[in-house]
Amino acid sequence: MKSVPIADLPIPRWVISDTHLGHSNILTYCPGRQTWAGDVHYHDAALIDGWNSVVGPEDWVLHLSDVAFGHFDQVSSYRKRLQGWICLVLGNHHWTRTSMHAAGFDVVVPGGEIRIGGDRWVCRYNPAEMTPEMVAGARRVLHGHCHSDSHRGTLPEHLRELAIDCGVDALRSVAPVPWDQIR
Repeated sequence: MKSVPIADLPIPRWVISDTHLGHSNILTYCPGRQTWAGDVHYHDAALIDGWNSVVGPEDWVLHLSDVAFGHFDQVSSYRKRLQGWICLVLGNHHWTRTSMHAAGFDVVVPGGEIRIGGDRWVCRYNPAEMTPEMVAGARRVLHGHCHSDSHRGTLPEHLRELAIDCGVDALRSVAPVPWDQIR
């Protein structure tokens, strides 16, 4: 398994993952989203409106991957419509750190940790790629990728009590959720 560099991340005010802006097939892959979006345009509008209804211009948002699909100009356009500072953890639908940073994301990392006092939260995209050593001593493991909390029973034993899926589908929210709710 490839080692993921550890970065110290800013303490966010908000947390979210797996928004999949511009992803025309997401409503098929995640049918629960059809309850609030009839097509990808309504999907994107609901997520952007939800985001901007809670996130202020100076707020930090931790986005645990799969923010948007499309060409560079499309991803950059989505970023410009989202308020706040965004710390993006790279996932399987992103380009390089350099390109995502150029698209407007403020901090772009393959993985990281948030430290407050003696506690640490491990932040990664795919929980299946986390070894026991990576999460040893963590208060929680924040991740995306799974698209619901129903995966908990399939997680490796070392993650079952630690993992929190921060994706739109798992949190059942079109807006980022408060950090204090996650931690």
